[in-house]
Amino acid sequence: MATSSLDMSKLADKLKENVADYSKIFFLKQSNGFNVKKDRLFTGFQVRDKVPLIRSSTDPMLQPGRKGGAPNYKGGVALANREAGLLPFQANLKLDEKQLYAWSKTYLAKRRPTDSSDIYSFEAMNWYMEQVFRQCAKDVHGAIYKGVHDAQGDSHVDIVDGLEILFEQGIAPAGSVAGAVGDIPAGNVVAAAATINASNVLSELQKLGMAFFETMDEPLEENGILALDPMHIVYITQALDAQLSNNAQIVYRENGVLRLAMLPNVTIEPRSWLKGTDKQLLTVEGNLAVLGPEDTTEDIPSIKVEQSERTIKLFLDGEMGINYCDGRVLFMNDK
Repeated sequence: MATSSLDMSKLADKLKENVADYSKIFFLKQSNGFNVKKDRLFTGFQVRDKVPLIRSSTDPMLQPGRKGGAPNYKGGVALANREAGLLPFQANLKLDEKQLYAWSKTYLAKRRPTDSSDIYSFEAMNWYMEQVFRQCAKDVHGAIYKGVHDAQGDSHVDIVDGLEILFEQGIAPAGSVAGAVGDIPAGNVVAAAATINASNVLSELQKLGMAFFETMDEPLEENGILALDPMHIVYITQALDAQLSNNAQIVYRENGVLRLAMLPNVTIEPRSWLKGTDKQLLTVEGNLAVLGPEDTTEDIPSIKVEQSERTIKLFLDGEMGINYCDGRVLFMNDK
C-alpha cells in the first residue's frame, strides 16, 4: 500500500488552515437547525441558553352592559409559557493512514475534472467537510422525533429530547410521572385504529380534523399543517383513487397539494422524521421550535484539528434544542 504518498502533516495543516471558515459554516447550519428551520411547522430561535416559548390566547369577554350590581369578571388574555434550552452535542472523528488512503481513492473517483488531483486541495477539504456536515444534518433530523436526551449516551438519538417524548410529557397530567407537564389537552389526542391503511386513512384524518375544528375558535382562519408518516401519503393516494367511484370527499388535491375538505387552510404533508411511526400531527404553522446558538463570535461552536503521529483527529462541538410552543393547539393521534 503506497502510504508514503500520504503526508499527514500536510493534510492536518490544510484542515487547520480553513478551520475558521468551517466553524462559521458549522455554526450557520446549527442556527437554522440543519435546515429544520425551513420547515413551516417550526419557528427558529437563536438563544444563549434558554428561551420562553410564549403563545397568547384570549377568552370571550363581552357581555350585556348597564345591568348594575357587582362587576361580572370574565374572559381575558392567557399565555402558554413553555421554556426550552440548548443542549450540547459533539462529534469526534479520527482518520488514520489506512482510512486516508481509502479516502484518497474515493475522492479521486468523485472529483470534478477541474479539481486538483490530490486530497490536500481546497476542493478535497470541502468535499470531506461537506460529508461531515451532511451526516450531522441526518443525525439531527433523526433525533427530531425519536430523540431521548442522555448526557452519557453515544448515539445521535441521545443528543436531545425529541417530539415523541415531549408529546408524552405534554399529554400526561402534571405531576403524574417524571417530566409530565400536562399542557396538551386530553381531547386533542384522538384514538387511532389499530392498523392504519388505505381503507381507513381518510377517516383517521377526519377524526383529527374534527378535533381541531371543534376546539379552535376560528378553525377556518388558521393556517395549519397535518404532518404524518410518509407511508400515509401512499395510503391517501390509494384511497383517493378509490374515491372516484363514490364521491366521498374528505381529502382533496389542489395544484398538487393535499388538503382537508373541512379545513382548506390545512395542508397534508409527509415528514421523514415520522417514518415508521403511524403518527399524524396537526397544528398551526410555527408551533414547533428548533433552537440554535446566538450569532456572536465568541459562541460559535468550535471545530478543532489535532495531529498525533499517523492520525488526524477532528473535534466538533455544537448546541441545539427541539420543543413545541403551545400544547393547546397540538392535535395528534395516539400512535
